[in-house]
Amino acid sequence: MLEVLISIAIFSIGLLSLLALQLRGMHEMHAAKQTLQKHMQGYTLVEMMISIALSMLIIFGVYEAYTTAAQHYRYTQGQLYVQENVQMATHILQHEISMAGYAGCRTMQAGWFQYSVAKPVLQRYTPTTVSAASKDVAKHILQETEAIQVGHLSADQATLSHAITVKTDHITVTGALAFHTDQQLIIADCQQAQQITVLHDAPHISQQHWLTISPALTHYSAGAQIGSWETVLFYIGDTGRKTVAGDTIPALYVHRETGRDEELVENVHNVLVEYLANEHAVKLHLLFSTSDPVFAVPQSVQFAGKTLHPPDRRFYAAWTMIIPLINRVK
Repeated sequence: MLEVLISIAIFSIGLLSLLALQLRGMHEMHAAKQTLQKHMQGYTLVEMMISIALSMLIIFGVYEAYTTAAQHYRYTQGQLYVQENVQMATHILQHEISMAGYAGCRTMQAGWFQYSVAKPVLQRYTPTTVSAASKDVAKHILQETEAIQVGHLSADQATLSHAITVKTDHITVTGALAFHTDQQLIIADCQQAQQITVLHDAPHISQQHWLTISPALTHYSAGAQIGSWETVLFYIGDTGRKTVAGDTIPALYVHRETGRDEELVENVHNVLVEYLANEHAVKLHLLFSTSDPVFAVPQSVQFAGKTLHPPDRRFYAAWTMIIPLINRVK
């Protein structure tokens, strides 16, 4: 009987243990199922809306920072580009215009040069008179722009070998300047200057020539300068090129008597000329721009006392310079 009771007790204990393990397993499975369901539920609509709003704010902030940095970069690069063009243009114009009327060490007086030499010293062409500058050039000059013509003794010169004390139409000159029949020249010393025409050139020795000229000369000191009268015309023309946005690219040009036109500085839109008689100087107003768009919308610019409204989005800058006439007409 005791053995039976012991067996029943052991069986009961085993059964209870088995039931306990089963209940524990069922509890763990239920807990795992709840965890899985919780994960499978995802975010609520409110959570999604908040996440999207925060993401949009971050993207918008990054985009604004990039746009601002890119525009600042374009603006800075545009300023540097315009400054370089300003330096090139002012250097060229300063050199040429300050030399207006140069004829050796001769200081010209009012009326002398126009009537005795009959060569232009300094001439301003407005939009209504620019066609008189040059028929070949006028068609290339942009409307509403001005041009300026400068005349001076060429840098390529020869010198009078011997002083002239009596009237003669034969002179000896020294220098690398090339001579030819019917060539128009200027001879000038510190006392006088006049125009002469070469009738015949007889090369003598290295860089020395015997010239027959007209009219005959009377009094000139040895070392008098002899050279051609150089006339150059500065104007604004169309390069024929376009920007990436399809806008016209103008430039500062120079036209020489040889008929050659040379582009000097691009993206120069206008030049206005003033002659300051009291100061014996020339005042130039120049308008520059970049090649590529810089701003999101077109910007106005002050130029020669007026407000301009360019239709494109380029960066524009006005520049004013005063050039003293070293060889001024007194």
